[in-house]
Amino acid sequence: MDRVVGGQTIRKGTTVSIFILAIHNDANVFPDPDKFDPDRFADNGIVIENQSAFAYIPFSAGSRQRFAGLEERVILSSIFRRFKFRSTQTIDDLHLCADAILRPRVPIQMIIERRYPQ
Repeated sequence: MDRVVGGQTIRKGTTVSIFILAIHNDANVFPDPDKFDPDRFADNGIVIENQSAFAYIPFSAGSRQRFAGLEERVILSSIFRRFKFRSTQTIDDLHLCADAILRPRVPIQMIIERRYPQ
């Protein structure tokens, strides 16, 4: 059965892809989306009214999304607690491209240092 979404007819059997980069950079949902602001994701009990549950979907929207997000936080916080990371390039040097995921066209050159001596 065909469906009409946002005034557009989508024919039965049509493959539909979601451009997650556009969703995650929507200034109506995330003010100043290009600014590095980790506090925007802080679990501080604030509920944003009228914000869709699908406004931020880094791991899709399935039942395993919550586990994947928790696993990401545990692993990354463990790594960032032990090491400092610095890129030798600017964001403009990376030439980002959006394929299935957002990625740089060239490898990112990193300097990794231990935070504390062994």
